[in-house]
Order: sequence, then C-alpha cells, then structure tokens
Amino acid sequence: MASRKYRGIEIDSAHIDMAKNLDSVNELIDELRDLQSTWNNLSLLGELTNVGAEISDTRQHFQKLAGDLTNFLVEQSTHQAVEMLSTRAQNAIDILVRNLYERTADIGFLATDPVFAKLCVDAQTAPLTAEALAGTHQRMKDYVSKYSVYKNVVLLDSQARVMVDMLDQLTPGISLGWIREAVLKGSQ
Repeated sequence: MASRKYRGIEIDSAHIDMAKNLDSVNELIDELRDLQSTWNNLSLLGELTNVGAEISDTRQHFQKLAGDLTNFLVEQSTHQAVEMLSTRAQNAIDILVRNLYERTADIGFLATDPVFAKLCVDAQTAPLTAEALAGTHQRMKDYVSKYSVYKNVVLLDSQARVMVDMLDQLTPGISLGWIREAVLKGSQ
C-alpha cells in the first residue's frame, strides 16, 4: 500500500484523510514526534561516539513502528466509528419499521372496528342519527387516547364524503374526492 508522510510520520495514504479528523491519532503523532526528536538527538550523539549505525538503525525501526502504530490506530478508530454508526443506523431503521407497523395496526383496527363498520353500512340506507354520530365520535376519541399517536381520525363513506371527524374540523357530508381518486388510482 502506498504511504505518505503526515505530520512527520509515514502512514498509508488511504489513512491520511481519516487521521486528519481523529484527535486520538493527532495526539499519538504528537507523542511519537517527541520520541522521534529524542531518537534524532541520540542518533546525532551516536555518530559522535561511533555507535551511530546502531542508533540510526534503531531510529529507523522506531520510525517504521510509529507509522505502524498510527496506521493501526486509524484502522481501529475507523472500525469503531463504523460500528457506532451502523448501530445508530440500525436503531433508526428499527424505529421507522416499528412506527410503520404501529400505523398499519391503527389503520387495520379502525378499518375493521364493528362500530365504524356498522355506521358505514347504516349510512348507505338512511341518514345517520345524532346519537350514532356522537357514539362513533366518542369511540374514535377513546381509541386515539389509548392506542394511537394520531391527532385526528376521519371516517369517510365509500364516496369519500366525511361521516365523522374526531376534531370536528371537517363538515359531515363534505366530499374529499381527491382521496377517492387516489384510492381508485392505486388499485389499478
């Protein structure tokens, strides 16, 4: 693998961008550079006392070791960061899936609720009574307060006309034709 000097330490070229962003690597390099400076001084003294070749050889081994240590630290730090990000990403996906499952469960329950189903059937043959609407309205509120995160539930008839709006923001009988069009388009 190709290598380059980064702050006086020879490391793999592929690690340089990561090394620039890792405080632990930069702290290690500072310590290694201090030690390298000591080896340089010893090497100079060794040349004066005729043991220069041995000290110079040791200094070169130290330089290689410094590069190996730095490469190892970059690899380990990168691995830890990837593991941490993978865990966070998996947690985010799990939350999303759980939320989608819960929303599907809400819609499934509301769509098969016998009170809501009876109201829809009754509405096809006769106008709904105030009592039936009030009971349905209360059932929606009870369900949402216990089981759902929805702020509002709207019950529509087969023609996408509002039957009951839990928050009373939509007038009963008003048509939400765009919903019907979307449902018809989606089933084709």
